[in-house]
Amino acid sequence: MARIRGLKRYILTVPVLTPRLSICWLYFVTSTSFSLARSLVESMKHPVLVRDDSIQKIIPHHCLSFAEAVNRAFTPVEGEELIYN
Repeated sequence: MARIRGLKRYILTVPVLTPRLSICWLYFVTSTSFSLARSLVESMKHPVLVRDDSIQKIIPHHCLSFAEAVNRAFTPVEGEELIYN
C-alpha cells in the first residue's frame, strides 16, 4: 500500500516474534483494540487467495486489483475532504 500511495516505509525483521507478541505489538503501536489485533494476527494463518472463480458465471463482474482498491479507498467522495496522509 505504501508503494501505491508513494510513501516510504521501513520493514524491520526481528529474530523471534510469536503470534502472541505480534498481537501485543499491534495493539500497542496502533489504535486497534486487543480483540481486533488478535483476530488480525490469527487470520494470517489462513490462505486468502481465491482460486475458484465460478461466481463469475452466476454474477459477472469486474474485480478490482489491489492497487485500484487502495486508490479508491483514498479518493475523496464528492463534497468530502480527504483526511488521510
